[in-house]
Amino acid sequence: MTKVTLKLHVAPHDIELMPGVTVTVEPFRRGLLRDVDEECGLKAARDAEEEISESLLEKRVVTLAQRVIVAWDGIGDASGEPIEPTPEHIDSLMQDSRAFVAFQRKYLVAAMQVAEEGNG
Repeated sequence: MTKVTLKLHVAPHDIELMPGVTVTVEPFRRGLLRDVDEECGLKAARDAEEEISESLLEKRVVTLAQRVIVAWDGIGDASGEPIEPTPEHIDSLMQDSRAFVAFQRKYLVAAMQVAEEGNG
């Protein structure tokens, strides 16, 4: 009996973060979380057996978002003009708690499930 059914993507796909805001993300790939953890300092903290801070976990989510978001819809500058998903703009988007939580739940948690199953 199947307990969890994962929808594995092999091409970029859309995630709705909130009404009217959609991001296009790269599919989860083998080693992605390892690379992100190394880049954001989480791996070093684990290796040193340090306590993992909330800010470090938040940095992990932002770093992951910066690596996988390739396009978006419904995001603009102060004048309402569309803007590109640069690392700085993605960081700004992740400052919105609704976007942060939605990305964490819809991408990171799903990616972690795939990794735990041995598919990542």
